[in-house]
Amino acid sequence: DGPWRSVCGSAEMEATRSRFAGAIARRCPELSPKQVLWRLQFLMGSLVHVVLHGELISEVSQGALDPGDLTAVRGELIAFLTGGLCAPPPG
Repeated sequence: DGPWRSVCGSAEMEATRSRFAGAIARRCPELSPKQVLWRLQFLMGSLVHVVLHGELISEVSQGALDPGDLTAVRGELIAFLTGGLCAPPPG
């Protein structure tokens, strides 16, 4: 909440969200518009979680994960998110 809500609701973020939704829809035409929006929400949630809860991630992994290692975080996020964004629709 607070500052993140302001950022996520801004006109700039809406323009970015719209561009990403369009890109996902073009790359994954089997998804409905609603599914594209859900996948985009999951993408944003993953990013926000890593940014806001790095200390928790390190703690829960007993130090095995270092959220400060941006190269590793970027690689893992890209692998995870690209796998999920165009996964077959449920059902």
